[in-house]
Amino acid sequence: MTAVVVAALFGCAIFAWPLATIVPAAATAPALIVVGALMFDGVRRIRWDDYAVAVPAFLTIVAMPLTFSIANGVSFGMISYAAIALCSGRARDVAVPLYVVAALLIARYVWLAG
Repeated sequence: MTAVVVAALFGCAIFAWPLATIVPAAATAPALIVVGALMFDGVRRIRWDDYAVAVPAFLTIVAMPLTFSIANGVSFGMISYAAIALCSGRARDVAVPLYVVAALLIARYVWLAG
């Protein structure tokens, strides 16, 4: 049922798209800045004294604007979290699917670089 509702709303969005293009990018920039500031609310809850959590969080935060991609930032964070867990002896604290996803992300970056 969810897929049907989403499909119907996307169908309606096709007709609303010309109206959305009327709004200039300068008008949406303040809203994006506010959303970015609200996203930083979670940063104060990061355990900065634990390097196994702090380093991946920092890499995620820094990589997003530097790569212009949220996906790349999250990817760097996941890869670094898995690597730090393996190297620091906390391998059992991390779920196996995270290691699988980290390996797939590494393969993706190796493949894209080649």
